[in-house]
Amino acid sequence: MNSNLHTNEPEVSSLDVGELYIRYKNYAFSIAYRMLGSVMEAEDIVQDCFARIQSTSAQDIRNP
Repeated sequence: MNSNLHTNEPEVSSLDVGELYIRYKNYAFSIAYRMLGSVMEAEDIVQDCFARIQSTSAQDIRNP
């Protein structure tokens, strides 16, 4: 049995930040906006998050 509960998640070995960004940007924005209460700050945080993911080795990311 596969222990990965989210079978539609991309494999870490084939991590594509562009694909992750398209898939999760709206979700990440909604969380950031609820936490910060500002559209501009929420957009900045989401961009920073994906920039950090892009600069991280795929082997260091356990669950995208």
